[in-house]
Amino acid sequence: MEFPELLLRSYLTNAEHPYFRSIIVALVVAVGYAAFGKLALVAVSGAGYASPIWPAAGLALAAVLLFGNWVSIGVFIGSYILNVMLGDPFSTNTHFLSFCIAMGATLQAVFGAYLVRRFVGFPTSLDEPGVICRFFLSAGPIASVVSPTVGTAILFAVGKLSIEEIAQSWGIWWLGDTLGVIVFAPVVLCLGMKELDFWNRRKGPICISMLITITSAALVFHVAMGLEKDRVALAFQDRAKSVDQLIGRALAEAMNGLHDIQNFVRLSEHITRQEYAIFANSVLGRIDGLHAISLNLRVHEHDKAAFERQMRSMGVPDFKIWEIPSELPRPSPVKAYESVVVSYIEPLESNRPALGLDAASNPTRRAALHTARDTGQPTMTERLTLVQGTREDYGVLVFLPVYNTQTVPSNMADRRSELYGYIVGVFSFGAVIENAMSGTGVDDVDITILDRSAPAETSLLYPKTELPAHLARVRRLESSASGVMDNPWTSPIRIADRAWEIQIRPTPKFNAANRLTTAWFILVGCLIFASVISIVVLIVTGRQRVIEGMVNQRTAELVDKTMHLEHIKTEAERANQAKTDFLASMSHDLRTPLNAILGFTDMMRVGVYGDLGNPKYKGYVEDIHRSGSHLIALIDDILDVSKIEAGKFVLSEDRIQIHPLIQRSMRQLDVIAASSNIRLNARIAPHMQDLWADEKILTQILNNLLSNAVKFTGVGGQVNVSTQTDADDAIVIKVSDTGCGMASDEIARALNAFEQIHNPYVSDVHKGTGLGLHICTQLMDLLGGKLEIESAIGKGTTVTLRFPPKRTIDPIARSDAA
Repeated sequence: MEFPELLLRSYLTNAEHPYFRSIIVALVVAVGYAAFGKLALVAVSGAGYASPIWPAAGLALAAVLLFGNWVSIGVFIGSYILNVMLGDPFSTNTHFLSFCIAMGATLQAVFGAYLVRRFVGFPTSLDEPGVICRFFLSAGPIASVVSPTVGTAILFAVGKLSIEEIAQSWGIWWLGDTLGVIVFAPVVLCLGMKELDFWNRRKGPICISMLITITSAALVFHVAMGLEKDRVALAFQDRAKSVDQLIGRALAEAMNGLHDIQNFVRLSEHITRQEYAIFANSVLGRIDGLHAISLNLRVHEHDKAAFERQMRSMGVPDFKIWEIPSELPRPSPVKAYESVVVSYIEPLESNRPALGLDAASNPTRRAALHTARDTGQPTMTERLTLVQGTREDYGVLVFLPVYNTQTVPSNMADRRSELYGYIVGVFSFGAVIENAMSGTGVDDVDITILDRSAPAETSLLYPKTELPAHLARVRRLESSASGVMDNPWTSPIRIADRAWEIQIRPTPKFNAANRLTTAWFILVGCLIFASVISIVVLIVTGRQRVIEGMVNQRTAELVDKTMHLEHIKTEAERANQAKTDFLASMSHDLRTPLNAILGFTDMMRVGVYGDLGNPKYKGYVEDIHRSGSHLIALIDDILDVSKIEAGKFVLSEDRIQIHPLIQRSMRQLDVIAASSNIRLNARIAPHMQDLWADEKILTQILNNLLSNAVKFTGVGGQVNVSTQTDADDAIVIKVSDTGCGMASDEIARALNAFEQIHNPYVSDVHKGTGLGLHICTQLMDLLGGKLEIESAIGKGTTVTLRFPPKRTIDPIARSDAA
């Protein structure tokens, strides 16, 4: 049951119980207000206290006008319930805000009803433009200042709105209430005042028009919102991909630096500290975020003393092998424990205390070292905290094995026996990422790097500290409002033996630059249009008889125009058919005498009954024969056009070998081309498939195209014919020339019947019937193919014949057919 019907029925059927009646009406208004408000927020995907249209305001005004000021209690209850639903129902602050906002909505409904009764009068028929304007001006823009003023004031007072957001929130709130009154108040009034026959007759037009306009506005808004979200998401995806590539290149460059040190050590017979320092510092200088590079040598337990003496003799007088304290037991001495000693390190001064450190004394690092040794590939530790001055960053150690051989041994036993040591790099992610992004201008995304190979609690590699929970939630809400998904853009990356993940999220700067303003402007525009429709419908339905007369008159005119257009169309089709029949008949009538003329001129040319004598007569006979042949060709073209247009052109299809067909067509033009020193070239693709088509049609098409190409090519030019098979296995034939060419706007004209292209590069002798290209196009259509033209003045023309793949026959089938 519709809301106004239920409201009215409650009012009428319970008149003997005024208190019960009042309670029912108030409850219905409360439920209706809350339902319409919730619907408005859902329809525009809102998440706040305002919407671009607020139909509940129209319901509240109409209810107070229909039943009196006492029903405003229902408005208060509905608004209060709705706002509690938007917030935390267990929060005292939520109930306080809901009470104040509900009070503003109630005062606005009572104030709007007062203005209508004072300046318009009620009940009213709303059938005159002046009355309608006063009604909507009083109840809409003027009365609608109350609720947004009270609401934004209280929201600002409790800190829900900043000073910068007040104007925007007030404007959206005011606009939503105004449009809600203009659009929905007439609907509720015409449904509620059933006792007035005038309003009852307007119910259909008003309700249907509002339903259509509001539904259309919602659909347009959702389509526009979807397109804008896609646009913003695509822009963010492009930005994220570029950032991902920058980070990937920076990490790859860092790993390449370790490989450079590895190659240096591998190729050096004896490494001095000075040589190592020079090479290592050159790598450190070009790779940002690489804090230290050390060469850790493999030392057996029984060689430690000799190794310490060797290192002291090389410039480190206090060199001593030392171990990392550990609560875990060391391997049994029976297993010939090997040390991995930091022997060379740069930069030396800041890392001198690390000299002599036995990296294998730590169980975790020892496992990583053994993995690198056994696989021959770099391995990486879990994150560790690096301190550089006052800054702390997460970093990792990368172990790259070096063997006594020039290449990595092929089996594990050899890799263990031939191990020389390790290149160890100390990386800081803060420096790597920030230096990779510096100078790029990309400052509108947040970057997170996770180590998916590590436990969740130690997986964060960058940044050092995660965003606070409340700030992260704000970022997610801003991203969602801008069309970017809540989930970050992620990219897996493999570094050494670790599986990392790069996560990229938009920042407020990106969101501010990519707000979905267009969709909201479209929605507001549609709602304003709906408001205008509401006013217009009221005016139109107020003058029903006049409008019905105008509609009937206009309908009759449209019917007459439609019948007239149908008659013109029929006459045009009849005239076109008569033209086609006439051309076909005329062509047949002309062909018989022309064949006789050509036959007699052939007999005269060969001298069947004797020589003509005077050479001038021979020239005349040649002119007669050439003109007759031209007319026969023109008649054939006209007949072809007539058959095609009449749908009577019958195909005789068979297997066609393309190469011989092209050669035959080119031979027919050898003499004409040679007379102008024009070269005819054929480039046939090897192993060309056969074509299933009408050989006569295909010959006619090629002859036309080659004839045109020769005709429009100057002395010394070229005409090229090439074939190929495209990716769809479709056969493509191209005829190109180096002639005068056509302008782009002339190509379409050239394809029309009896059209001839004029330009300064073509003389009158080149003129033809204007049917050649037109017929070629129609014949290609019959074969299911396409004819395409590319041309430029002074550069030549290329005509492409593209046949459908279904007409391609595998040449293997040729032998089978034979």
